[in-house]
Amino acid sequence: IKLIANYSKGYKKLINSSLLVSLKTRINLNSTEEIIMVGKIIGLVSCLMCAFPFLIISVYNKDSREPINFWSGDTTLKSKVKNVVEYNKKMALLYKRCAIAFLISGIGFMVSP
Repeated sequence: IKLIANYSKGYKKLINSSLLVSLKTRINLNSTEEIIMVGKIIGLVSCLMCAFPFLIISVYNKDSREPINFWSGDTTLKSKVKNVVEYNKKMALLYKRCAIAFLISGIGFMVSP
């Protein structure tokens, strides 16, 4: 009976230590999953912050009387562009496509393993 009692005490220690190792593994696993999720969220937010200016420029300048200029603020396009309406439609489409590319990239950050 003493042998069984000693064996059961050792077995309890073994179970307790294996549970402790299991809990430590779960804690580390959860912290790495959280770090990965934080990275995914940062990637999504970064892509959204890049997409919104492109989307705003395309929506608000599509019907503008002046040609949509690039980020540099080049104002010499007035003399170079003959058909401003058609130019603005094509530039707005280009900016919308860039915004969509950034949105897809952001969603890709969230979906990727």
